[in-house]
Amino acid sequence: MRTHMDAAHSRQFRRTQISMGDFLTAIRFLKTARVHAISSTEHETLLMAAVICYARRFTGNEKAAGARATSRLALPTPKGEDGKLHRRIIRARNKAVAHAESSHYRVDYVPPFISSSGGVRAPKFATRVIRWHPLNEHFDLNAFERIAEFMMRQSMNEQANVSILGLLPKKPRRRPKRHK
Repeated sequence: MRTHMDAAHSRQFRRTQISMGDFLTAIRFLKTARVHAISSTEHETLLMAAVICYARRFTGNEKAAGARATSRLALPTPKGEDGKLHRRIIRARNKAVAHAESSHYRVDYVPPFISSSGGVRAPKFATRVIRWHPLNEHFDLNAFERIAEFMMRQSMNEQANVSILGLLPKKPRRRPKRHK
């Protein structure tokens, strides 16, 4: 019996281990966010950190040819309402947290206007910015934690499968028979 994994299984094993750590961290951040007032900077920061840690596994990193971990694992994702929340979390990470796309950060030009007495009531140039905020997403923290735990279990199952498959002895190759 082999005592170490081949390169492909080793890369998958590393990705599952990294993913488990990310899901555990997201769960810890969600639990801690509940302790802080919903309007606090701490709550906002912890919620954004949970989004990052949860969604990181689905972003396809490790693109270099010699990477020590696979880019992604094909794990079952939540279904139904939890599946919708799962997709919203990933979209929030991709569109608003990691990348400030204009669809999530509205910037408007505020033109000057003239008061009824004829005076200018606004500067000649002004803008209004409406920034994305995690509270605007109305994430259900209980559901968020539940799907993070679900994904943690999926990662653990995948790691067990990779471990078993990666340590099984390889079948010897049969040489084709030569005809005389």
